[in-house]
Amino acid sequence: MVVATKRRKLSQNGDRLFSESKWEPAIEAYDKTLSVNPKDAAAWKNRASALVHLQRYEEAVESYDKALALDPDDAATWYNRASALDELKKCAEAVDSYDRALALDPNDAQAWNNRANALYTLKRYLEAAESYDRALSLDPNNASAWNNRGNCLYILKGYQKAVDSYDQALKIDAGNAGAWHNRGNALARLEQYQKAVESYDMALALQPENASTWCNRGNALYMMRRDQDAVDSYDEALALDATMVAAWNNRGNALVQLERYQDAVESYNEALALDPNYGDAWNECGTALAYLGRYEEAVQSYDRALLLNPNNASTWYNRGNALFNLERYQEALESYDKAKAIDVNQADTWNNRGAALNNLGSLEDALISYERAAALDPDNPSYQFNIASVQFTLAQDRNSLTAIDSYLKARPMDANAWDMKGCLLLRLRDYQGALTAFERACAVSPANAVYHYHTGVVLQRLRRKSEAVRHLRLALQQDEDFQEAAEALQQIESEKPTWWDWWFQDSWARRVVGIGLSTLLLAYMIMPLFGGQVVIAGDLTLNVGQSIQYYILPVFLIALVLLLPSILKWGRRPAEIDPLPAKQEPQLAPISTPTEPSEEGHTQSKPD
Repeated sequence: MVVATKRRKLSQNGDRLFSESKWEPAIEAYDKTLSVNPKDAAAWKNRASALVHLQRYEEAVESYDKALALDPDDAATWYNRASALDELKKCAEAVDSYDRALALDPNDAQAWNNRANALYTLKRYLEAAESYDRALSLDPNNASAWNNRGNCLYILKGYQKAVDSYDQALKIDAGNAGAWHNRGNALARLEQYQKAVESYDMALALQPENASTWCNRGNALYMMRRDQDAVDSYDEALALDATMVAAWNNRGNALVQLERYQDAVESYNEALALDPNYGDAWNECGTALAYLGRYEEAVQSYDRALLLNPNNASTWYNRGNALFNLERYQEALESYDKAKAIDVNQADTWNNRGAALNNLGSLEDALISYERAAALDPDNPSYQFNIASVQFTLAQDRNSLTAIDSYLKARPMDANAWDMKGCLLLRLRDYQGALTAFERACAVSPANAVYHYHTGVVLQRLRRKSEAVRHLRLALQQDEDFQEAAEALQQIESEKPTWWDWWFQDSWARRVVGIGLSTLLLAYMIMPLFGGQVVIAGDLTLNVGQSIQYYILPVFLIALVLLLPSILKWGRRPAEIDPLPAKQEPQLAPISTPTEPSEEGHTQSKPD
């Protein structure tokens, strides 16, 4: 009886100290109780709770284990043990402990909620979402659970469902800045960027010093192509947290879009100073350097990115572009081959690979690569231009003409393409069609000497000497050192006309005389058929005596006059002027720039 009374007093003393938040004395009192009665489950539980308040979680778990050994059907003790394990980051054990608690009390909404939090930490997001659903079926007014459920759905890419979950959280607690932030993230994933910005603005009205929200707001503005506004938002984030690597990187992306490439390089360098292993920043810094024409540095930057992520097709592609611009075509080809091995369906890679092969002289292989690009993206006219260019060089004129016509339908203001078409038609001896094409090139780009030269070439072949001379002079006006044009002009001006040109092309006066003589000759040739004495057929007769006097002699004299330029060698057929053997430069697909910024994280509520 005395022992029982003593036990009761020791226990009551511990409970009193516990209620007064005197944790250390309470523990000492419980220890005395347990030294007398080690099977006192209540004392073990309360001792554990006091240890939790002192954040001595390992010892607390040991005390809960002692209690549960004595009373394994106490749901509250399993729950509290799980909470202590949560604090120790032993989430898998915590889930097991919550499961034991819920097996005893399946209607404990907080246990379902905290179990979900532990599952979320373990990245078991689908199970976590299901656990939040159980918690919310029991307590639908838990804003924190709605927010965290939204986070799970977001990670599972159920973005609209995530938005709906965040909306439920905000109906209960409109002052939850984290839910507004997370809702903005989900709306951004749904490409509802304006709504995302509005959601971030609500979060910032409640919590203006949240750097992550400023950063993600900048991301949404960047995706809306409001690049300067995005830069301003990133600057706000960095003013609050200058160590935010994603903000420095994404700021660089926006500056690239603003064509402020040097500022972008500096922003990427800030990111890399904070995290030298940030592969995206190395890749994107390479892009900015390439835009600045600093191709060697760009290659080095891409190489650093590839050390961190060798399976990034975009980086290999951009590296190939930088090497191409350095005229290191074999290395560029190897880089494009790496890119296509990772992503075989990227049309730009095939196109630029073709350009490298073209410059290496492997024209047949280049054509195959260009055709593969066109098959993957038939709406890109650049690929048709490149196909036409290689076929032009390979003298596949008909095929080349088809490809260049396809290109010109999409880009009718490309003077270079019209010039190529003119050269093709010239080779096919369609001089009138070639003239039309060259004149179109001149109309689009009147200051281009080559286009005027080619127009002069085809006009010379059409025997329109004065017009040919005019265009050759225009070519020399644009480029006074244009040797081919000068030689062609000298040739045309010094050459004697042909018989036909002498009578009918070069002079209006001679043209009148020539036409008159030709008409008279024709008349003399047909007049005897109607007035002679010799029967030719039926009533048709010819007076032979008169034919000598009135027919043969005049015909002879007129023909002699008409043929006189040829007899005296006043004229000769002019040598044809050749067009320039131009090599068409391939149209290179552009550098790949980042389209999706790095995102800052979600806000998850800590379990109670």
